[in-house]
Parts: sequence; structure tokens; C-alpha cells
Amino acid sequence: MRRKYLMILPMALLMTLFTGCSNVANEKQIKTDLEQYEETDVIKDDEKIEEIAIDKRQTDEDKKTDTVWCTITTQDSEMSYQKECVLTYNLDKQKKWTLADVDVNDSDEWVKEPLKGIDEEAISLSLNEETVNVDDTEWYIEESEIKKISIDKQDTDIEQKKDTVLVSLTLESPVQKAEGQLEISYHFEDEWEIDSLTEKKSFTAQDIEGTALNATEKSLTEELVQSEIKLDNDESNISIEKENISNFKIVNENTEDKGTFKTFECTATITKPTAVFQIEANICYLYSEEEGWTCQPVTIKSTLESLDIVGEWKGTYNGAPYSGEAVLNILSLDENGTITATYSYTPETTSDYSQPGSYNVSGKIDFETLHMDLEAGDWIVEPSKKLSVTKANIRANLYVNDSIIEGLGHEGNVFTLKR
Repeated sequence: MRRKYLMILPMALLMTLFTGCSNVANEKQIKTDLEQYEETDVIKDDEKIEEIAIDKRQTDEDKKTDTVWCTITTQDSEMSYQKECVLTYNLDKQKKWTLADVDVNDSDEWVKEPLKGIDEEAISLSLNEETVNVDDTEWYIEESEIKKISIDKQDTDIEQKKDTVLVSLTLESPVQKAEGQLEISYHFEDEWEIDSLTEKKSFTAQDIEGTALNATEKSLTEELVQSEIKLDNDESNISIEKENISNFKIVNENTEDKGTFKTFECTATITKPTAVFQIEANICYLYSEEEGWTCQPVTIKSTLESLDIVGEWKGTYNGAPYSGEAVLNILSLDENGTITATYSYTPETTSDYSQPGSYNVSGKIDFETLHMDLEAGDWIVEPSKKLSVTKANIRANLYVNDSIIEGLGHEGNVFTLKR
């Protein structure tokens, strides 16, 4: 008899426990509560709950709380989401369990499964920062540049989480519209990600009406006139006038940065009284919606084709306290820049310390800088009073713009000469 009572007692205790917990929310009630609970984003507006599985539960009737750990599966029109949630219920005065709080794990931790293949909106998002070739130049795609996209063909394997689409695409920059066709392969891992991208129909561009750059030989020549030939010494850069330009040609045209940057590679002959240059010029234009097309600083690479400096260059020298006339007679110049010449000077007044003289000089001119280094040679006319002057090397520059030679002569006097 005693044994019988011992068996009945635990069973009664269990019945009491079950009765006390019988009103806690089950899966069906949790689903209803979540659908009506407005203070959580566990369910988006376009989602519905497909399944709820209770993983763990902790009920404390003394504290009047019921904590439920569960896995919730929701889905929208494109994919399903498996989310981990912790729900907290409180027991109210009517002995009813009421949902008080919902905590859901971060969205990047959700298990996501596709329900269908990728759509046009998702394709546009996936193409952001991808690159295609447009007329043999790279076009770095920004999503805002995709003006039209259509799926021509689609092969979706939901089980393998793979999709391949053939899409026609229209891109637009401020100045160009480009159209072509792509084959894109995707795999799904939380979202559709590109495996490969192939151009099935090459992209070609055309100018958007009202934005074309109408560059001609005449307009490019005018841009060249605003530029200079820069020599290596940075002291005697050579200006370019319209009458100096001949044999102007556009040899190549490049378009970059979605049509907003154009480069014209040009050649020309620049003829000055003392020098002829062959130049290669890059004339570049940049487009902005505020200013339209603006020419950028022109870059010029020059080659000295010929130099005409043989002859008599006359002028003055300035010394302290004596000044006078100076003459540099350049007798020869060869293809290596070797010069033979004579230098003579005649002071305005003569004295024991200021007498005329002349001597041979020879050396070279640097074709890159047009700087002359001429070493003093033998006297031609030696001053009668040897202390009146010291023979010196010639250090001078040819200034092509002004057709002058300036430098240092006898005793380091500064001279300026014209031919």
C-alpha cells in the first residue's frame, strides 16, 4: 500500500507542473504574436512566417516570465530566411502570457535560400563596380549609369544555387550612351554573386545629343598657340605663334573615362628665325556638366630639327666701369653642336685699362637647353696693354623668341647680341 502511494505522489507533482505551464505560448500562438508585434523587424512587410521551431524554453512562474529560444523561417517573393530569435513573455494579472520582447540575430547571420533566379533589380546591383569594354576602352560601371536592363535568357538551378542570364544593357555617362549584351553566371551565398561576366555583344557608344566635342585642326591649332615649348633649362621656353605652325596633323584620338576625357595626339613643325622644331602635342579636353568641354594644359614633346645661328651677332656689353660693343661671329656649327667662332669687343672709351681686342673661341651648344659653352683660344687682336683686359670663356644662352644671345664674355662682362 505504501508503495502505491509513493508512485502516485510523483505523478501528482508532474500533473501540477504541467497544469501550471499549460498556458505558455505554443508555436501557433508565437506565430500569431509575432505577426501582431510591431516593435521588432523580425518580419519585414513583404515576409510571411513559414515555420517556427522551439529550441529551448525557460519558464519562471515566480518571476512571471517565459523565455523561448526558437528558429523562425520566413520568406518573401525571392528567398527564405532562417532566423534565431529569443522571445520574452510576461504573465499578466489575468494569468495570460503576453509577448513583451523579441530579440533576433543579425541579418548577416541568417541562413538564406533562394526561391527563384536573379531578377533585373538584383542584376543592376551586382554590376556596380564591374568593368566592361566600350569601343576598346574600359567602362567602370556605377549602378546609377544603368539606364536600361532586360533579361533575354535565363537558366536557373535552385537546387545547386546557380543562375546564368543573358542580359541587354544600356549605360549612360554625361556624354555617352553605350549598349551591349552580357552573359553573367551567378552563385548564391546569402545573395546572388557573380562568378563570371562575358561580353556576348560588344558595347558600342554614341554621343548624347548636345554633348559632342567638335574639335578640328583649326580649333586644336588655336589651343597650341596658347602653349610653349619647354626647354630643359626652364629659362628660355619658346612661345608658339600661329604663323610659326606648319604641317599640323591629328595622328590619333583617344577617348577615356566614359567619353568625358578626350586626347588628340598631334604633330606639327614650329619654325622660328633661328630654330625649327618638330613637336608631338597631346591636346586634352575634360567634360563637366557645369562647364562643358574645357581644354587642359597642353603637353608638348619637342625635337630640334635645325638651328640657324651661323653669322655675326652684334650688340653691347656692360662692365664696371667700362661698356662697349661686342661681336660674336659664329663661323661654323655642325650636327653635334660643335661651334667655332671669334669674339671681339670695343670699349666706348680706351685707356690703359680699357682697350679693344678679339680672340678665337670654340665649344658646343646643348641642343636641349640652347646653352653655349665656348672656350677662349688664341688672341686675334691682343690689347697693347695686357693689364687692360682678361681673356675669358663665353657662357651664353640662345633665346629663340627674341632671336638674341645673352651671356658672359671678356672679364665676365654681360653682353646682349642680335644677328
